[in-house]
Amino acid sequence: MPGMIEGLSSLRHARALSRRYFHDTSLLTKWLYIRRQLRKLVRRGGPIQLWLGMTYRCQCRCVHCCQGPYLGSDVSELSEEQLRELIDISRRLGALEVVLFGGEPLLRHDTIPLIAYAHRRGMLSHLFTNGILLDEERTHALKEAGLFRVNISIDAADAEEHDKRRRLPGCYEKAIAGIERLVALNIRCIIWTYASKRDVAQKNMSDLRGVIALGKELGVNGVYVCFPVATGNWACGQHEMLTLEERNRVRVFQSDPFVELEFPEETSPCRGGIRMLYVSPDGRLSPCPCIPYIYGDVREEPLDAIAKRMWNEMLHYQRQAGGQCIMQYPAYRRLVYGDDAPAITPLPCMQEPESTATTEQSE
Repeated sequence: MPGMIEGLSSLRHARALSRRYFHDTSLLTKWLYIRRQLRKLVRRGGPIQLWLGMTYRCQCRCVHCCQGPYLGSDVSELSEEQLRELIDISRRLGALEVVLFGGEPLLRHDTIPLIAYAHRRGMLSHLFTNGILLDEERTHALKEAGLFRVNISIDAADAEEHDKRRRLPGCYEKAIAGIERLVALNIRCIIWTYASKRDVAQKNMSDLRGVIALGKELGVNGVYVCFPVATGNWACGQHEMLTLEERNRVRVFQSDPFVELEFPEETSPCRGGIRMLYVSPDGRLSPCPCIPYIYGDVREEPLDAIAKRMWNEMLHYQRQAGGQCIMQYPAYRRLVYGDDAPAITPLPCMQEPESTATTEQSE
C-alpha cells in the first residue's frame, strides 16, 4: 500500500504542474514557464515561489501559528512599491508564483492591487487567509484582480473546535461563508488544515476526516494537509509532533485525489529556500514562514544575492532531511537556535494572548 500511495502522489504532482501553468492561464504565464524550463537546461532552476509576509496583524491567535511570536509586532512593513519590486526581481530569477501570507493579508489595503500587479506580470498569485474578511465586495475584487487560488484555513469541521484553536469566537462561521462565496465565483479554493497529534491518536482520525468531508460538501478544489512543526507557537512543542508511524497513518488519505499532503512520502524534501523563499513583513529573508532563521534583509541587500547564499546552505541541510519540515531536524534547529534550542518539555511559548483589537476585526 505505501508504494502504491507514493506512486499515485508522484504522478498526481507531475500532472498538476503541467496543468497549473497551461490550463486557463495567459500566454505570458505560459511563456514564463517555458522560459524557466529552458533556463534549467543550462543552470539551476531557482525558487519557483516568492512568499510575501504582508503583515503581522491578525484577528486570530491560533494555538499552532508559525508566526505567533510575531503577531501584533509594531514593525515597519514593506511598502506596496517595495513589494512590487520584489515581485519583479523574483520574476527575473525565474519565479512563477507569488504567495501572499500573514498574519492576515487582507488587513492590508494594498493586497488586492498587488494580486492584480502579479497577474499583469504573468505570475500566479495565491492568498492565505483565515476567511473572516471574505465578504461579497472583497471576493468579487479578488476575482477581478486575477487571483489564481485562495488557501483558507479550517482546523476542524466542528465550529466550536475550530474557534477554540483560533482563539476567536465566530471565525468558523465567517470562514465557511467566505468559502461559499469563493466557490460561487469559481475562484480556486483549497482548505488548508493540519493533522493534530490528538486526532491521529484516534482510531478513525475524525477531525481530519471531518475537514475532508466538509471540503467536498462545500465544493472546494481540495484539502491540503500539513504536519505539525516545532516552530512559532509550537517552538517548544515537540510533544505535538508526529512520529514516523503517525505520519504514515495520515498518508493513507492520499489515496483520495481530493487530498494533498505537504510531505506525501518520507523521502519528500522540504522546499524551504529551494523551491520557495519568504520575505517577512519587515523585509527579512528566510527559507519559509516556518523557519525563523534570517539570511538577510532586502532593505539592505539585493534579494538575488541573499537568495543565492540561502540556496547553497539549504541544499546542504536538505540532504539530511526528508518527510517533514527541516525544523524537525537537530542539525538545523541548532543552526536556528544555537545552544538555546527550545527543549522537548512544556510550552513556555504558549502564553494566553491578549484579546484582538476590534479595529482589526472590522478593517
